[in-house]
Amino acid sequence: MVSSTRQRIRQNNKRMIEKDEKLNKILQRRISLDEIERYIGEFASVQRWFQKIEIDRVVPLDIKGSTVRHYMSYLIKFCKWLGKNPDKIIEERLKDKKSQKLEVLERYEQFVHRFSLGYKRCERPVAAREAVVALKSFFRHNFVPLSIKSPRKIIEKERSRLTIEEIKAILKFCDVRERAFVTLQVQSGLRPMELLKLTYGDIKADLESRNLPIRVHLKIFD
Repeated sequence: MVSSTRQRIRQNNKRMIEKDEKLNKILQRRISLDEIERYIGEFASVQRWFQKIEIDRVVPLDIKGSTVRHYMSYLIKFCKWLGKNPDKIIEERLKDKKSQKLEVLERYEQFVHRFSLGYKRCERPVAAREAVVALKSFFRHNFVPLSIKSPRKIIEKERSRLTIEEIKAILKFCDVRERAFVTLQVQSGLRPMELLKLTYGDIKADLESRNLPIRVHLKIFD
């Protein structure tokens, strides 16, 4: 009896190590927008998830926005690690909640915890927290919430600002387009992704009336 128990423990440990190696490889992958759109279009649990999120939002949920891309990246990697699609995961969670066994009831809590630890091992504490938040949201909006706390929010220290001399040194290595991009970013305080979404309509009013400084009427739907 003792030897069989030890053998079972060794087998379980071996499977966990193999699964963690698989997780490490999956966490390094970049999830494409095409794959995100395929998941949203194919799986009812994902569609239900974002329909519920959108009800709680003031602005429309942009499928190509950073919020959706981040949330979906975590979910897709979680699915690939487990080798199951989102609908199958929700189906299993529903069955687990009817069990009388504790190890079955908390099975997906353990999965999410180990998934988050994968990011911690990669020294990515912010991603570790965001993964838990995203997956908790997915399960909650599919009516099978997880009994797991999100890791504490990471407060990043304020980065030091570039000096005028440092900015001038950067501009020496820029072409005309890059120089305009860096200069506008410094003077406006806009983030790079916000500048990429900037259109003529966002500055039209003040530019055509020659008002200075020009106000940027930029709407971000992330």
